[in-house]
Amino acid sequence: MEILSDRFWRIGDFAEEIGKTRSEKPPHVNTVDGWFKQLEEKRVHYVNRAGNEKVYDDLDLRIALHIRERREQKWSLDAIFAELPHIFDLRPFPLQEEHMPPGTDLEAVRRQILQEVNQAVAAQLEAMKQHYEQQLAEYKRLLPQPQAVEAAVEARLADFKQQLPRPRDPVEERQERLNEWLTIERIKSKLREEGLQEWAKLPEGERVRKAGFLGLKKEEDRDKRDQFLKGYIQNNLEDRLQRELNAD
Repeated sequence: MEILSDRFWRIGDFAEEIGKTRSEKPPHVNTVDGWFKQLEEKRVHYVNRAGNEKVYDDLDLRIALHIRERREQKWSLDAIFAELPHIFDLRPFPLQEEHMPPGTDLEAVRRQILQEVNQAVAAQLEAMKQHYEQQLAEYKRLLPQPQAVEAAVEARLADFKQQLPRPRDPVEERQERLNEWLTIERIKSKLREEGLQEWAKLPEGERVRKAGFLGLKKEEDRDKRDQFLKGYIQNNLEDRLQRELNAD
């Protein structure tokens, strides 16, 4: 069934909508939620969020209807999930989540980076302050004319401070680290897309495996594909990163 609209549902209403499309009793909420949780755990399809709550749309509805139809035909979930990329234009995971463990709090990561930078800058400034105070105290102790020496030392220290490099702005340093991380993740994402294209060029015998009763059904060997993509990214990441830096 082709469904076209800009509707959005929470999980309870979403399960009800699945039942409406065929005028049947809707599947249980936990069943539907379990389908999409496994899709995300297997990095097959991403569900949009509004805040921290999942929000389902028409693409998710078409996927859910297909899953239910296959389940009625006694397909396993693994077989259904392997079929989905060949039928639907699945939703990719956001760039900042693609290579991070599920449930990672990105805002907490940013706060931690900023806190570490601030602590490092504060420690550096405190060490410089103590060094200046020690130098001043040593000059005062050794020389016979404290007032003149103090003025000379203060002038020397002022000149020395002007020559020191300005401490880096913690916000700028945090942004620089974040930009570097985003650049690496963007390159990894691009390499993954290229790797999938290279994987698709391999002979079918290298990409599929026998499954089902008596091995009569063929399905994509996802473990072998993931190992292929991992190796492709590892083999090309350093060179691609160097080209990115040289281009800048």
